[in-house]
Amino acid sequence: MNEERTKRVTNFKGFIQGIINNYTEQPACGLIHGFQKDAIQNGWGHRLSNLSNWKMIFRYVENEKGKFFIVEDCGNTGLIGNNYTDTEISDLQSRGLLGPEEKLARFSSLYNSGGNTTSAGLYGQGKIMYQAVSKNYLQFFDSFTCEGKYYANFVDLDDTNVKAFEGEAAIRYIAEKTGLNKKETTGTRIIIANPIESLVDALRNGELVNDINETWWRIILKYKATIELYDGDTLLYTASVPEVYNKYYNDENYCKVWDNISLEPEYRIKHIGFMYTEEDNELEMINTTTGESLNYLGNIAYYRNDMKIGNVLELDSLGLDPKIKNRISGFLEVDFDWEEKLKVNENQTHYGVKSKNKKDYQKMKTAVTSYLEEFLIMKGLKKKSQRVDPNRDLKELANDLTDFLKDCDLDLELTTMKNNGKIKPLDISCEKKYPNDGLRTVEYGQSLEIKYFVKKTVNDFDYTIDIIFTDEDKNDTIYSTETICINSNEYESQLITIPYEDFIVEHRNLVKLFIRSNTNVNTKASCTFPVYVGKDEEDNDEDIIFKLNEIILPNPETRRINYNEKINKIDLKVINNLNKSFTVGISGFIQDVNDRNNTVDVIYRNSDIILEKNSEQIITINDVVFGEKFLNKKGPMKIKFKLSHIDGLEMQKGEELKEVFITVLYEEDQVDNTANLFDIHTNALEDTKVKSKLEHNGVMYDLIFNTEYIMYKFVPKDKNDPFYKEYYLGEMLKTLITIKFQNGDYSFIGCDDESIKALSADEITSRVKNFVDSYLSQYFEMRG
Repeated sequence: MNEERTKRVTNFKGFIQGIINNYTEQPACGLIHGFQKDAIQNGWGHRLSNLSNWKMIFRYVENEKGKFFIVEDCGNTGLIGNNYTDTEISDLQSRGLLGPEEKLARFSSLYNSGGNTTSAGLYGQGKIMYQAVSKNYLQFFDSFTCEGKYYANFVDLDDTNVKAFEGEAAIRYIAEKTGLNKKETTGTRIIIANPIESLVDALRNGELVNDINETWWRIILKYKATIELYDGDTLLYTASVPEVYNKYYNDENYCKVWDNISLEPEYRIKHIGFMYTEEDNELEMINTTTGESLNYLGNIAYYRNDMKIGNVLELDSLGLDPKIKNRISGFLEVDFDWEEKLKVNENQTHYGVKSKNKKDYQKMKTAVTSYLEEFLIMKGLKKKSQRVDPNRDLKELANDLTDFLKDCDLDLELTTMKNNGKIKPLDISCEKKYPNDGLRTVEYGQSLEIKYFVKKTVNDFDYTIDIIFTDEDKNDTIYSTETICINSNEYESQLITIPYEDFIVEHRNLVKLFIRSNTNVNTKASCTFPVYVGKDEEDNDEDIIFKLNEIILPNPETRRINYNEKINKIDLKVINNLNKSFTVGISGFIQDVNDRNNTVDVIYRNSDIILEKNSEQIITINDVVFGEKFLNKKGPMKIKFKLSHIDGLEMQKGEELKEVFITVLYEEDQVDNTANLFDIHTNALEDTKVKSKLEHNGVMYDLIFNTEYIMYKFVPKDKNDPFYKEYYLGEMLKTLITIKFQNGDYSFIGCDDESIKALSADEITSRVKNFVDSYLSQYFEMRG
């Protein structure tokens, strides 16, 4: 059969050798270990939602055409998309038009992740691993797609066919080159010619299956994923959860697993668990080729898209009793948003991170350290001890500075509240059409139809919309990812049809539509609704959502309301995720927080609000005036709204469904209950030229001193040393000025909104410097 060859890149042999070298360096675990890891993540990423048909097969074959090592996935989409020529692929790739649905083209190109949006793949180099384990860098592949098409092609070092063979031509090509019949199951088969001996040995002696068990035990446990290893037609091994994990993770005397922990917005842990063993050597994994004892099972690793990545922390760093250290193992799985952040920081071999200074990694490390300590104390492996804050001295210094500045009658109000009067920059809602009237179920042969609507108030145009399925175990699966352009303030999608087989079957799924701006990471929104696939519907608290959507306060920064001032508008959002309509009532009133039995004013009452099925409704209350009823009142006031059932559900009339509230301050300013101006931390920051960094943690400001800054190592450790104090106090004062400026307060340098406009940049800088120098001098003069 004729081959129309085209070169892909020069010195490709050197490129492959470079990748092989990467896998021999820590934290990677060698070429064989990396091979199975990349091979399975390719197959796992292309899986269909019906996981009962999913399978991975590793097989060694010898026939009249040669020696071949086969990696085959079954129950997958296969390499779907158009069969472009190499020139067309290069052109589309250069213009960024090679979408994730073009899996055949992306697999045929270099530096592409193959369009597999639900796996841990990032760089596309996993495809090169197939050539790395071939003595002459030759591989063939064929794919039977879920669309009924059949393709085949080859990669010979840096040569490939200009266009993939298709149909009967593909069948003949594979038979002629490999002696194999057409692949009959949907999915892709990689046929590695003349494999290296160490790979064949690893298949036969159990090293390969041990590596698979260690890397992929989570999908075997959670999804009953099948991974089989053959020598010819003889089944050698079926991958399984490592025996030691099976033994101890099922015994609550030796393990503890926490689920669904929200640390803060965008940082949610799905699962974190630890176990300890009875014997010291139970976590050792013996390399059957070298006889070397490896501790791959005795670590605390994080998993992304179900694949084990690498250690979150080294147990050696915790100062544990040596008798305990070698008997502990653990795992961490985080939610989709957190995984997206970790993805950017991951190294090319998927065994660790590029920078451990990133917040997304440090959050993992802090959580693991905290929960591991709780686990050890819970199991009697460690005594509970008083934790000493390593930044205690700095926080005491900040506290002392706060007292000093108060003594100087300076206004230390640092407003950290979010502006509740600000209009939401982005909002998304969804219109659903379930196939069964009155139910939110989808049965075999049926489909769910949805259409989403976007409203925006920002100038961004470029957005990404993800449709994500979350199953009952809080596991996320990306169903689709699409880039859209929104030119006007409102956008309506085309009708989207999701068939039964695309869901995670026999589950209550939460379907989440997540939209984010591609130019501003903080502009994002989502909506969520349930669908019951292949099972009966159940009631759930998330069926009805009641929330404060928007409030326009007279003084949004401080939430202070004075006599006869008014709240211009309050928007309440009610979302009905039930597939039936019903009637509710909403009552709103203002309550004195210091006298909870006293309702000061009733501001809204409506007992005839009809909520249509699968819909949302905005209830608007305008001009809430704080008038005569508030005479002789002062202090925090709670504005509370109650949602109650009237008719249409199986509950009593008037039964309360949900409640929302917001607290404002009537004729009173916010009291600063914090001892310090800001929370103080020390940490190694990536930018070594930055002395300190200011962040906001949602409650107050964090001032982080950079331990990698060149002068940090020369700072005295004695907290009473004047140079210790001068180093930190100067930065604290500059940070205070920064926060004041951010909030539009220039009083520290003797200016207001108008007078500061008359100052030049040099004059402002001079005033700030004089302020810092003056108050540092006064501090040392008064404190000694």
